[in-house]
Amino acid sequence: MKKFAALMLGGVLGMIVLTGCTTSMSYTYKVGTGDNVKVELDTSEGLKLENEDEGFSVTEDDETILQGIFIDEDTYDFYVEMVKIADGVENLEEDSENGLTWLYYEVDGNAGKESNYVAWIDGSDTGIIMGGIEGSRAAKKAFNSLTFTVD
Repeated sequence: MKKFAALMLGGVLGMIVLTGCTTSMSYTYKVGTGDNVKVELDTSEGLKLENEDEGFSVTEDDETILQGIFIDEDTYDFYVEMVKIADGVENLEEDSENGLTWLYYEVDGNAGKESNYVAWIDGSDTGIIMGGIEGSRAAKKAFNSLTFTVD
């Protein structure tokens, strides 16, 4: 009987491990545009969301992967236009998915190669600028783990 109970417990634990677990954390910001923006991060792969004075950051193992701030429409339009005409911009990507219209690009900065996003939350008055120097793979992982909604 003890063997049966041990097998059953092992089976239940195995199912829990196999089904996985998604965890997340979020902050809601009242931004200068008047929107209340909820920033949510899927933390199941070791990422962490940090609250900053003017925005947020995504970290992994105490390394800052992305830092983000909120912007208005004029600033968003300015950044998008400047990125598209600036010299030295590499790996330019654009897309619109999951309620965001975004532009990704890389550029050499003072601290190293920057992986940057300029995004607009569809149906809102708010955009976001995010950037980091931990490499494109880390930046894309962090970005794809974020969700932005207007409450």
